[in-house]
Amino acid sequence: MSMNGTMHVLYSFRAEGCPRLALGLLEAELKQTNRIGSVVTITDEFCDLEPEFRKLTPKISCLHRKQKDFVKVGFRARRLMREWKPSGIICYPLGFHVPIAAAAVSLRIPAVATIQNAPPEGPPAAVRKLQICLLAGVPFVRRYAACSDFVNVQSCRAYRIPKRLVATVPNGIPLGEFFRCRQKRMSVARRRDFLHVGMVASFECHKDQSTLLAAVAHIHRRGRPVKLSLIGAGSQEKRLREETAALGIMEFVNWPGCVSDVASQLGYLDVFAYSVHGQEGLGIALVEALAAGVPVVASDVGACREVLENGRWGALVKQGDPQALADAIIETSLTPPPPPESVRRFDILDTFHAYQSLLSRANV
Repeated sequence: MSMNGTMHVLYSFRAEGCPRLALGLLEAELKQTNRIGSVVTITDEFCDLEPEFRKLTPKISCLHRKQKDFVKVGFRARRLMREWKPSGIICYPLGFHVPIAAAAVSLRIPAVATIQNAPPEGPPAAVRKLQICLLAGVPFVRRYAACSDFVNVQSCRAYRIPKRLVATVPNGIPLGEFFRCRQKRMSVARRRDFLHVGMVASFECHKDQSTLLAAVAHIHRRGRPVKLSLIGAGSQEKRLREETAALGIMEFVNWPGCVSDVASQLGYLDVFAYSVHGQEGLGIALVEALAAGVPVVASDVGACREVLENGRWGALVKQGDPQALADAIIETSLTPPPPPESVRRFDILDTFHAYQSLLSRANV
C-alpha cells in the first residue's frame, strides 16, 4: 500500500460539498489504486467531517490561517509536499490555489484547482477579484476543473480563462450508498399524516432557504400538515431562524445541523426541495436526493437545469417564487421517485478517473 496518493487542499472539514467530494475521491483512490491520499485544510474552524477523513488517511494537517497571508500558506504547503510526496494536488478553495499550485510546480507535482460555483451575481468588483485570482493561477495549475458544464461556460466567459485550461468534471457521489437508501425507501410504507420536505445545503448566501421557508408557510396556511428539515450550517443560520419565527412556522421546522450520513436523512423525506440562487455550481445534494429515490423540486437556474436535464428528472420552479415552490412541492409529493439512470453519470469512480486524467503528466 502506497502513501503517495493525491493531496486534497480544503478550506475546512465542514460537512458540505467540497469536503464530501474529497472524502469520496480519497476512498475511490484507495480502492482503485491502493494509494492513501492526504488532506490539508486552510483553517481548523470547522471539524464536522474530520473523524471521517481520519478513517481514510493518517496524513492530515492544517495550515492555521489567521490572515490571508498567501506567501506563508504557500511555504507551509510546500513543506508538507516535500514531506508527503503526493502524486498530485487538488485544491478546492479559490485564491489559495495560487500559492499552493505554485509550491506544487516548484516540486514538479501536478496541480488542479476546482471551480465549484458560477460567477457571483453581485457587483462587478467581485467578479474582477475572482478573475485576477484565476488568471494568476494559470501558470501553475494543470487544469481548472469546473463542476458542471454550466460553471465551465460561465467561468470562461466571466473570468476570461482560456477554454483549453478548463475541463468539466461533475462532482460524483458513492452511488451504492444512496441506492441502498432507495431500496430501503421502497420497502417501507411512507407516512402520509404530514408532508416531510427537506433540503441539504450550507446556510450561505448562494443558497436560498428563505424562499423555501416562505413556501412551507404557504403550505401550512392551506391546512396541509407539513414538516421541513433544513440540514446544514453556516453564516446565515441566525437570519434563517429569525425568518422562521417571523413566518410563524418554528414548530414545523427541524434543524439537524451538519450530518455526515446524508443518505439516512434523505430516507425520511417525501420531497427534496433545492432552493438556490443562480450562482449554484452543481448541487451535489440534489444528485444525492435523486440517487436516494426522493422526488425533487429545484430552482430553475443553470446548475439545477443541468442536473435535472431541463426537468426530465424533477420539477424546476422560478427562483425566488415561494408560491410556485409550494405548488410544486405538493404536486411532486404525488409523483414516483426518479429512476436510477437519472444519476448514472455522477458515479464517484468516474469523477476520480477524470481528476487522475487531468493530473496525469501525459495530459499537458
